[in-house]
Amino acid sequence: MIKLARPGTAVRPLLALAAEPLLPDAVIGITRAGIVSSCNPPAVLLYGYLQEDMVGRAADVLCPPEVRAREAEILQLVISDGRTERYDANRVCKDGTVIAVSLTAAPIVSKAGTITGVTMASRTLAGWQDVHDQVEAGAESERRDSRAAQKRFDAKVDAERRAARDAQDQVEQEIESVRRAAWEIQDRFDARRDGERRAALEKNEQLQARLQQAQRLENLGQLAGGIAHDFNNILAVIVNYATFVSDELDGASESDWAQRWETARGDVGQVKLAAERAARLTHQLLAFARKPANVDVITRARADRKLSDGGLLFAAADGFARAIEIDVPLAPPQPRKPGVAGRIARVAVSFGSVVIAKPKTGRVCDDPKSCALRVVVAREIDPPAGAKPVLWRLLTTLPVETVEDALEVIRLYRLRWRIEEVFRVLKRDGLALEETQVEGKRRLFNLAALGLVAATRILQLTDARSASARPATDVIDESLIEAADAVNQDAGEAHQRHRRRRFDVRCFLVGKDHVASQVLGQVILHLR
Repeated sequence: MIKLARPGTAVRPLLALAAEPLLPDAVIGITRAGIVSSCNPPAVLLYGYLQEDMVGRAADVLCPPEVRAREAEILQLVISDGRTERYDANRVCKDGTVIAVSLTAAPIVSKAGTITGVTMASRTLAGWQDVHDQVEAGAESERRDSRAAQKRFDAKVDAERRAARDAQDQVEQEIESVRRAAWEIQDRFDARRDGERRAALEKNEQLQARLQQAQRLENLGQLAGGIAHDFNNILAVIVNYATFVSDELDGASESDWAQRWETARGDVGQVKLAAERAARLTHQLLAFARKPANVDVITRARADRKLSDGGLLFAAADGFARAIEIDVPLAPPQPRKPGVAGRIARVAVSFGSVVIAKPKTGRVCDDPKSCALRVVVAREIDPPAGAKPVLWRLLTTLPVETVEDALEVIRLYRLRWRIEEVFRVLKRDGLALEETQVEGKRRLFNLAALGLVAATRILQLTDARSASARPATDVIDESLIEAADAVNQDAGEAHQRHRRRRFDVRCFLVGKDHVASQVLGQVILHLR
């Protein structure tokens, strides 16, 4: 076992030993052959060899015998690669003591760029370990002080943070209280405003009703005046010719009776013509109060009316033989919910004739005791679960003799729903035309006409969600097709080539609001 000792000779003074950690590095120059070429004073103090004793000797004299081969390899590695090596090793001093040192081997390069030797800088580990321990002890003390200071700072920050949170909570409570008070005030204001608005609307409706009633009375007065004038003319003709007849017959004698009778017959003919004119006018008045000529009715039966033979309408309609089965597209229920689309219903169609009896209750009138009508029944076959099945019992004055006639009645009835959709877009679900503040017949007519254009275009765009062969020019202007085509580029080049001018209107759904706003903008400009 090698005993490690303080470097230097045994007779070095204690002051030198105490000051040893403060000495510079011990540097020894070594040639490529491993011979010491130089050494500095710290090396003399560290290893105990005088400078003249060291120079010219083999450098491995300082190495323990068991590591000299390894030291030689390190020297050759530094000389051959030209790099610096740092490592810890033991060194043998002149008095035989072994010390642990930290070594740095670096190449010596000449002005010509060749490596001529190696410099070996060494420093004892024992002194530096003491310094390291002292530094570590000081650092640990500083860390303890820092941790204590950090804890005090964290405690202070936490206290300030809690105080800030408490203050924030108090501020938020005050804000929430103010907000609730504002909401209550707003609710009271909205309730009052809604009440005033309802009162104003009711008053406006009453005034409108009075105005309409006055207009109806005025029109009725004009109609009555015209009718009275026509009847007065007719009665004047009848009275005049009746007077002529009376005068002719009163003044007749046996000699001129035949002549006066012929004259009276002519006057009676004029009276007959005037009476026939009065009858035609009366028929026109009755027709005005009932169904006009050349007008037919299609209505859906909601009440199970009594028939003239004593039976009931629904039972008779259900007994008709099935004529054909067709597919009927149904619109989704209104108001339409997001993601809810229409469906196709498979319905069975049957038709026949019935004679409906006049109700026993109601106003007293000269209506006929019965009314012959045709009935077309459309009943859904196997409706989907949860869906309300289609059941239409359609009463009509149209002739229904063939399947084509029955299908035409169904087609005409379905147009009623289309008309309701147009009015729905015009009113509550779209343009809110009933809430307009525009006054005057002409302005209201113009607004309704322009709104009808916008409602029609919106419905066309809505229909296009489920594919449509309608040309794009029916919905937007020709100048906007190229822009819409650019929006539709993601559909693919083949789609664009195939439908450059006439393609599915679905790609214009993005322009629905633009079209409606464009039309409404024209309305506003017109009203200004």
